[in-house]
Amino acid sequence: MGAASAAAVNQTPANNSWSTWGSSGTHHHEVDSDCCSVVVNVNESDAVFAYRRDSTYAATLRIQKTIWNGRETLKEYKTVNGYFFHTIISEGGWMMGAGGPDIVWINRALEAIGGDIIRRGNVTSYDMKRAHSLVRKLGLGHFVIRGPGGQVGVSIYRSGYSRLSVFRLRNGEYISVPNSPSYYRRGYYSRWSQNPLKAAVYAAGTDRWGYNRRNILLYETLSRENSTLLRVHATFDGGRLLGRNRGRPDNIIFLGKYVAASSLPRIPTTKFIGSLTLGRTG
Repeated sequence: MGAASAAAVNQTPANNSWSTWGSSGTHHHEVDSDCCSVVVNVNESDAVFAYRRDSTYAATLRIQKTIWNGRETLKEYKTVNGYFFHTIISEGGWMMGAGGPDIVWINRALEAIGGDIIRRGNVTSYDMKRAHSLVRKLGLGHFVIRGPGGQVGVSIYRSGYSRLSVFRLRNGEYISVPNSPSYYRRGYYSRWSQNPLKAAVYAAGTDRWGYNRRNILLYETLSRENSTLLRVHATFDGGRLLGRNRGRPDNIIFLGKYVAASSLPRIPTTKFIGSLTLGRTG
């Protein structure tokens, strides 16, 4: 599908790669795992992570705070049809997301590789190749991780087409990472707004990959010397920014607080869910 193919593996995408996304403008696929992760890199310490869940079935999205690899961490996951983490935000500016079919052992293995990367403090080609071998086993999916200073690793695979890259985002750049390499985008988020939260909403909402579009969860992070401030927002996509009307919102449990699916606004309006501070424990 378009320019991204097996030959794209290990290539660093051009800054204006967003201009060639969705080369044909149409696609036809009916699967439950068309999710998308977005990283908006404000500067070396601050960023916004967005995750859009696409699925034909409902699942309560659980957002919990935990201790992971010696850092306080916020994790978004679901348990319907098996455990699947969507987003992990960890102290120090670390954030990662994964998409693909509900294959529990692969999702847990990707989570473990993310933990290895955080412990080592660098996104490396070695670890991203490990992750990519797992994403390939999914047949369709993605894994993305962003660390301090804008260091990023991206793995996407779909039916023989791959994207695998390790690079550093510049201040003001974003990436949109769906479950198809042909629809990957990279550019400057100011094309939508100077507000990084609003830009993240539009980046996730204008990704053309995915039909059964449900919630978008957004995580604003401000990393300081010994802590990371975090604000969480939510919206219901439903394909509205693409002129579509498909998908339903999901209920959310945020730090034990129930957020009804019916209370979520339609994109591009967002609802503030809550805030917290993540620290380092080890």
